[in-house]
Amino acid sequence: MVSGFIDAGRFFLRTFFPRKSMLSGLACIGVDPAAASYVRIVRKGDDNKPVLAACEAVNLPIEVGAAEATFRKWARAQRLDSTQCTTVLDASQYRLLTTDAPDVPQEELRAALRWKIKDLIDFPAQDATIDVFDLPGAQVGANGRPVYVVAARSEAIRQRVDILNKVKAKLAFIDIVEMSLRNIAGLLTEDAAGVAILSLSPQGGLITLTKQSKLYLSRSLKVGLEAMPQPTMRLAALDQMSLELQRSLDFFESHFRQPAIRHVYVMPQEAEIPGLLDVLHNSLGLKAAYIDFEQLLDCSLSLPDGWQARHGIAIGAALRQELAA
Repeated sequence: MVSGFIDAGRFFLRTFFPRKSMLSGLACIGVDPAAASYVRIVRKGDDNKPVLAACEAVNLPIEVGAAEATFRKWARAQRLDSTQCTTVLDASQYRLLTTDAPDVPQEELRAALRWKIKDLIDFPAQDATIDVFDLPGAQVGANGRPVYVVAARSEAIRQRVDILNKVKAKLAFIDIVEMSLRNIAGLLTEDAAGVAILSLSPQGGLITLTKQSKLYLSRSLKVGLEAMPQPTMRLAALDQMSLELQRSLDFFESHFRQPAIRHVYVMPQEAEIPGLLDVLHNSLGLKAAYIDFEQLLDCSLSLPDGWQARHGIAIGAALRQELAA
């Protein structure tokens, strides 16, 4: 039995199951029409690097019946029924918003926020699953307590749960991309003073600013990897990324009254983006580098080329430290 339960800015589903032959750590399962993936991370104390215990993927056939059969067989081989699991919603399936929490009892807060944000989302409010968590360091103002609100399409959550229930996956959490990036930032020494992470997808991207494993700011980008192959488009895209990052850093300093962030990390790519690090360094004066999971994790597995780019978000989700009881 799976019961809905919200926890600290993540969609949290608690599953009750016996602990006997469970694999250690937390696994993240990714599923789309073309492929499924599985990453498992084991933490061994704060003084040791997290261990990448498994990193697997399978291509799924086009035919629905064949895809389901392949997925079931693959899931059994990965022992998804014996692993505490999480999964990450696609960015198109939810919105992360900021607003002021109304002065209502805690048990009424999500219902009140649902209607407060109804004009800020592009799907009916009654079809949304709502989560809420505080902005770090935010001051209570005349209009209430500033909070982050996650509004996700309930149907997207149901579909993901149904898919994983069919293979008896021990689903404990449903997460969002921003929290995955926050978890990755927590492995960086620069996160103690504050760090920016830039994550790019084909159509867009995401900037997150974190400090001491707390998410301060998230900003979406309208330009992504599709703009990179052509030099002219790439220069315009890099300028726009640089501008959005500068605006985010300025807001972090002024709104949260924090010292300037000096480091930005770029999520791994199949190939480095020409000029990106130079633009971030020369235009913004930042120390810029690509994230390298081989340095951040204990990786003793034999892994194919490009694994960091393909599994980066899943690795971040599996780094989650708040595990189900």
